[in-house]
Amino acid sequence: MNKESVQEGERITLTHWEEIIAEFREIKKSEKSVIVSLSLDAREHLLQYPTSSKESELLEKNLKNVKKGTKIGILRTDLIDSPLKIRQIDNSEEVKTDE
Repeated sequence: MNKESVQEGERITLTHWEEIIAEFREIKKSEKSVIVSLSLDAREHLLQYPTSSKESELLEKNLKNVKKGTKIGILRTDLIDSPLKIRQIDNSEEVKTDE
C-alpha cells in the first residue's frame, strides 16, 4: 500500500490484489474525484479515484447506504470490469487460520 500524508489524512493507493479493511467514515465527490475516508488504527486514510473511473462508480454504488463506523473491505483487482471488490464485514465473523 503506497501512502502519502495530506492534511485531511493519509492518502493511500492499493496495488492489484491488495485489500484494506477499515471503518468507513464517509464518501465525498467533487468534479475531479471521489474520495473514501476510512479509519484504521485511529488514523484516517483516504482512497481517491477520478470521478469518471470505474472505481469511483463502484465506490459510490456500494457505499452510498453504508453507515459511518461500519467495517468494510476494499480489494483492488486486475479485472477491467470490476477493478474493486467492496464488502461489509460483520463483527461476529471469525477469521480462521491454519496453524
